[in-house]
Amino acid sequence: MVKEKKETVLSLLKQIKDILLEGRGPVSKPLFENKRLICNADGNFTDKQLPLIWAKEDLPTKMTQAEAIEACKKLGKGWYSASDKEFESIFDRTRYNPAIIPEAEVLGLKTDDWYVTRTPHAGNPGLAWCVGIKDGVVYYGYKDIKYYVRPVRSSQ
Repeated sequence: MVKEKKETVLSLLKQIKDILLEGRGPVSKPLFENKRLICNADGNFTDKQLPLIWAKEDLPTKMTQAEAIEACKKLGKGWYSASDKEFESIFDRTRYNPAIIPEAEVLGLKTDDWYVTRTPHAGNPGLAWCVGIKDGVVYYGYKDIKYYVRPVRSSQ
């Protein structure tokens, strides 16, 4: 009897920890909401400024632009690699490391390397636009180099 109660209490404490510290839990309504982003029950974030849902995390490995586009398609209907403009919408260049609005810190974007976007470079077919979260920089990079990838999809 004591062991069963202890396990029940431990289970409840874990659920509370998940809700408070990780922003997720076994509920169907939003678990976390700030001025810009709402954490959904599935862990993804609905952007209130753009008609967009940010994936809860990056894809597990760095990828080339072509690999990123294909991997995002495999996530399901509507998922794609974020564009340079979508990333720029969360930049705050008065900040550094990360150079993003405070509300977007919940996305856990990495600052040690670049993110490749789906946006091609108009002047050179071998280049793609990439973003640096550390500095809030948009710059071109070679499409065949591997970068971080953050999937997004329309919220409409």
